[in-house]
Amino acid sequence: MVSGIHSWRAGCAAALLALAFTCCSHAPSDDAVRADFLREHPDVTVESVAVGEGDGSAAYFHSRYKTPGDETVYEDVWQFLDDGEKQWKLNHNETLGKARRQ
Repeated sequence: MVSGIHSWRAGCAAALLALAFTCCSHAPSDDAVRADFLREHPDVTVESVAVGEGDGSAAYFHSRYKTPGDETVYEDVWQFLDDGEKQWKLNHNETLGKARRQ
């Protein structure tokens, strides 16, 4: 019976440790991604930036924007990856093209 309690305690400790590591590394905020997007595309008007899909190690941010003189709303998706050092880095960006108006 004692070994069962030790095993249970070890399992709980491992789960808490995993939770602590997961909670310490957060994907970038929408505002941080908006600022990065505007640094690369200073001439656009950003309509919205929001995280779409992702998991504990990847996050996909959808940036909807207009270009000067064009009322078409475009959407780019940027993938950020957790580099394992509690630092999220842009992996690549992919232009999806014209976004549908909402």
